Amino acid sequence: MKLSFSTDYGSPEHWDRLVAFAHEQGAARLVYWCDPNLNAVNPPLLHRKYPGLVRDEDQPGVLRYQERMRQAAAKTVAAGMEFWYVFQVLEVPKRTDLQALFPGWFNAQGEPDMNSEIVYQLIRDQLQELLEVEPRLSGIELWVMEGAAFKVADLKYQTLSLEEICMRIVDTVWEVVSRAGRRMSVDLHTAAGNAETLAGLFQAATRHPEIIISGDNVIGDFSLCLPFNAHLQRAAATNPVTVHFDVNGEYWGRNFVPTSALSQYAAHIEEARRLGVEYADGRVASSHNQ
Repeated sequence: MKLSFSTDYGSPEHWDRLVAFAHEQGAARLVYWCDPNLNAVNPPLLHRKYPGLVRDEDQPGVLRYQERMRQAAAKTVAAGMEFWYVFQVLEVPKRTDLQALFPGWFNAQGEPDMNSEIVYQLIRDQLQELLEVEPRLSGIELWVMEGAAFKVADLKYQTLSLEEICMRIVDTVWEVVSRAGRRMSVDLHTAAGNAETLAGLFQAATRHPEIIISGDNVIGDFSLCLPFNAHLQRAAATNPVTVHFDVNGEYWGRNFVPTSALSQYAAHIEEARRLGVEYADGRVASSHNQ
């Protein structure tokens, strides 16, 4: 079982501290989510194959984002660790005129048409650009959740079932990532805990035994009262596994009320060891600070 850390604190000053700490602790991997100071230009892509998608005034911010990501990758790799990136499906610049700009992406009801090859080509093009921006990427952690411009779980007017959509998404990302010689994980966190999306992602990932299946140490967002995540126990029978632990107190109120996770974490780390998980990941997140 290898140690890793993942974080949305992608700013250079924090990344320096994280690299130093992770290296001291013998971590094997760091996962870069984003830079909180540049979230307005998520994702860090210019989408050159899609003229007009990134506004002219936003392009300098994207370039700054890319440069910070390259700096983070360089520091991570120099310290002897793998550098991974979180890839959110259907994450494009949030703007109200997308349907007018790219009508082929949408069905008659104004939703992304998840049975259209055009949508999956967008995913391929995003991944290819990402690999060009940062060739040192060791792997991609796939997210299908609430942070994207369009939430798969909310789509109502589709000709494919949600399970079929999840299968096409996972197959498409795996096609690009595996061809490029990179690794991939599918995270089981879903928008509003949508069970159907989770089941679809789980089934899609098990069709590719090389894909890592990842999830929090409990089902849901880090309750201190729940048992070990049963989905990860099932996944360990067919796929490598990553288990995430909240090491920033994100769901405990930052210890405004004195709290200890040590007892639960000790038991869950032993369960992760018993399952033979590949990564025990310390999640350092600020996304719910507000």
